[in-house]
Amino acid sequence: MPEKSQARRKLPRWKKRLFSLITLLLALVVIETFSFFAIEVLMTSMDQVRLERRTIAATGSGSKQSGTVVHPYLGWVHDPNTNNVEFDGRTIPINEFGFVDDGPSLPKRAPGRVVIGIAGGSVAWQFSVSGEAAFRSALKQSPKFQGKEIVIVRLAIGAHKQPQQLFALNYLLSLGAEFDYLVNIDGFNEVALAYTDNASVDTFYAYPYGWAARSVNLMDPQKSALAFQLLETRGSRQQWAQQVNSNSLFQLSPTVNLIWKLRDRQQFAAIVKLNESLRDARAKLGKGYLQTGPTTNPQEEAKLFSEMVRLWKRCSIQLNGTCNANGIRYLHFLQPNQYVSNSKPMNESEFEIATLGSPSAPEFAAAVTKGYPLLIQEGGDLPNHGVDFHDLTMLFAQTESAIYVDSCCHFNKSGNSMLADAIAEAILARNPRTD
Repeated sequence: MPEKSQARRKLPRWKKRLFSLITLLLALVVIETFSFFAIEVLMTSMDQVRLERRTIAATGSGSKQSGTVVHPYLGWVHDPNTNNVEFDGRTIPINEFGFVDDGPSLPKRAPGRVVIGIAGGSVAWQFSVSGEAAFRSALKQSPKFQGKEIVIVRLAIGAHKQPQQLFALNYLLSLGAEFDYLVNIDGFNEVALAYTDNASVDTFYAYPYGWAARSVNLMDPQKSALAFQLLETRGSRQQWAQQVNSNSLFQLSPTVNLIWKLRDRQQFAAIVKLNESLRDARAKLGKGYLQTGPTTNPQEEAKLFSEMVRLWKRCSIQLNGTCNANGIRYLHFLQPNQYVSNSKPMNESEFEIATLGSPSAPEFAAAVTKGYPLLIQEGGDLPNHGVDFHDLTMLFAQTESAIYVDSCCHFNKSGNSMLADAIAEAILARNPRTD
């Protein structure tokens, strides 16, 4: 009798399998639910985790990185694998050459088309976006531009300074780009950034801004073992993100995302520790040539500013020569800046924004006060070398309304429109190359 009862109570195999499957599914639901809330409550959000992983998979760095990469000729450019740039109500992609531009970097001349390159730093780039409509409108007032396609090519990158503009033009020309005009808007970065960054960390003044920091993860012979470990760890972190991204089911699973995030935190912590070790090694051994470059920075401030401005002047002369050799009309503009004496009347609100808005403001003011008189002086000699040079430092001298939007150098839309009118006027003052 007991044997028959046991036989009757014995579940069929399919019921056992169904029960096991239901138990597994319930366990998965519980685990996935727990993982989802762990991410949402204790960390960030599922969407943010996915975005961060995609960025790490593409670039090797987290979403908080600057989105720039070291470039063999230009110092650095933007990484096309990072997000687009939002500015002045527009979304502008990063093209394959690392410039923030919604057009190609290798334009071609053609009948009925005028190709205008815009070079410089962030002021030049912002002008090419915020002042673009006003610039096109001003040019089209002339019969010489009416009915023609005006192609704006953005060679400018924020914080670039000479000789990066010179190298950018030559790099693109070597790849087949063709221009009718090159508009170079610069001056501030050449004295302010070289003074506040390069000189302050004993990096050669002609090197790109922030080079000592940008080159940290490059292979320095003095610290090659640590640098290799750092690169290896970063590569492992990127590979782990790519593996998860390669499976669409994994991307949707909160548990997989939680596991990825926890391991990524470990890898990031290891990277931070290796960076600290590199900094300690650098402190003991001193900076290597990779970070400093030639040790010829003048110790005297006056001589340093003189050398920085001479570099700026020589680069403009070289740009003019390159443009002349390629049938390009070159125009050079010294950008306005709020720290130039008597260059802009300001009310209290604009004064606070334009001169007190950041801890760097005093350094910028000192750099402009010491460097801009030399820029104006040396710029005045550029026409003697055939350069079509225009000093725009007093462009806003009669403008009562607000122009400056920060304590560095940038303008609002009204300021960029005024800059557009001034540049267009200079272009129209002489017959364009396309006649």
